Amino acid sequence: MAQYKLILGLNQNVSLVAGSDIYDYFESLYTYGDAGPPCYLVFNNVNYSDPINIPAMNEIAAELATLNSTILPPIYSWTTSFQNFINPSATWKDDCGSV
Repeated sequence: MAQYKLILGLNQNVSLVAGSDIYDYFESLYTYGDAGPPCYLVFNNVNYSDPINIPAMNEIAAELATLNSTILPPIYSWTTSFQNFINPSATWKDDCGSV
């Protein structure tokens, strides 16, 4: 007597439009799934105009990057770019029109 194995669940892309952003996301996740899901760290009620907060968030991102056994690099953070954007003497001053 033959034995059959029933695979539970369907690939998410069966119900998606090929070439759509979410389809491509699931294809990448299926192909590179061993890397694990992305992780997002969200801060609540942060005053971005307070000069202490942005460097503190940069420091948190730097500390996360040192957790090599738990978090795989690269670690992306928008706060360094934001700090350059709001700083009149930074490299983006002319490009962004900050004064």
